[in-house]
Amino acid sequence: MVAQVDESTALIRDSVRSLPQEEMSLLYSQYVARFLSDNSRIWITGSIMIPLGLSGFALLSTMREPTFWRLIPIAIVSIAIILIWNWIADHHRAFQDRSMAWIVAIEQLLIERSGQTYPRFIKVGAPLLSVRLFRWSLSAVVIAAWVIVLIAWSS
Repeated sequence: MVAQVDESTALIRDSVRSLPQEEMSLLYSQYVARFLSDNSRIWITGSIMIPLGLSGFALLSTMREPTFWRLIPIAIVSIAIILIWNWIADHHRAFQDRSMAWIVAIEQLLIERSGQTYPRFIKVGAPLLSVRLFRWSLSAVVIAAWVIVLIAWSS
């Protein structure tokens, strides 16, 4: 992400350099709002899709006679829901990366013009990598759990 933001930042900074301070400030606040909105969308979507993806395990506990062939469709749907959420979250993350490039570029110009020495929003990118790792780890755990369940009921 850092390399992508750095490359995009230079291009954006050159394109907005001539804008008046007020317009840059307005763009900055719009891109910060967009960045935060995309982050919310990831978790709003997750708040629906994670429980749906995990509900197959709850369904498993209510089945009287779980067999391998009855569990296969449940496992497939459960895994698919979690993977679809990851796909959606990655797309929202790409939107966040674009917003971050704008934020960083405008912030650098505003700091250059005003003489401030501290950036306000630039360091947001690093913790989000751990969120991405969490999302994919959750997917791996769900897949592994279904493999274990299917192996246990196949014998």
